[in-house]
Amino acid sequence: MKKLGLTYLFLFLGSVGCDGGKSTSGTGGAGGGTAGASAAGATGAAGRGGAGGGAGTGGMAGATASAGRGGTGGGAGGAGGGGGAVCTYTTIPTCTGTTSPYASNGWVMNGSWKGYADVFFAGFGSFIIAPPGFDLSDNYLCPAGAVGAGTNPESQAGFQWNVNQAMSPANAPAMTVTPTGTGLTIDAPGTTTSMRVNLNDGTTTWCAYLPQANGGTIPWSSFKTECWPGGQGTAYAMQPFLSVQISVPARETDPTCFCFCVVSISPASN
Repeated sequence: MKKLGLTYLFLFLGSVGCDGGKSTSGTGGAGGGTAGASAAGATGAAGRGGAGGGAGTGGMAGATASAGRGGTGGGAGGAGGGGGAVCTYTTIPTCTGTTSPYASNGWVMNGSWKGYADVFFAGFGSFIIAPPGFDLSDNYLCPAGAVGAGTNPESQAGFQWNVNQAMSPANAPAMTVTPTGTGLTIDAPGTTTSMRVNLNDGTTTWCAYLPQANGGTIPWSSFKTECWPGGQGTAYAMQPFLSVQISVPARETDPTCFCFCVVSISPASN
């Protein structure tokens, strides 16, 4: 186990897309936007930990971040609270890092699913999130950040993994997979039942809430296009998808801090 300490971070504002390095525009990110642009991540030292920067003040006009490996960079700050906790928006939390046996410097291969992991954000709202190098280096898959308060249920930020992408060339496009098994099994220490798991095909996002803290198995039948309370969602019908996301949605009155690590994501066999 490794304690995450001071690092560099990105501050995402307004309608600017994120990611650098290996990334594509829009279609690799969360559903709800198609015009996300990829801006190059500034180079900086990769660390293992959360550090607070300034508050996010803008909103993102339906754009989404892409699903490649990004650059590292940003400015440093102070420590914050745990995943899913009420927090001030000027902090990024730290948490204890857990390694993944399937990851190597942002590249993840688990069975037939393989591709690059990254942080992502989507929807209208303000976000502050650690850059890809924060803990998508070595064999860590540990994003951290904060989502500003808001009433749009599609405002969210978190972790994303392309499930069918070649390791090279660097700009290899994300391809779809057709799901198998009975559902999706998540092992992600630090996640909570207020977080969602998304299936994204570049146009549509289907979501479901985590069944328990730190992960669990979600039946495919639990996913729909609007999984939040009051949503009028359409049920998922086993369509092929590009990526799996673990997202932290905005709350109406308080910002939400998060710090979690992904150990594995895979189809449930029974």
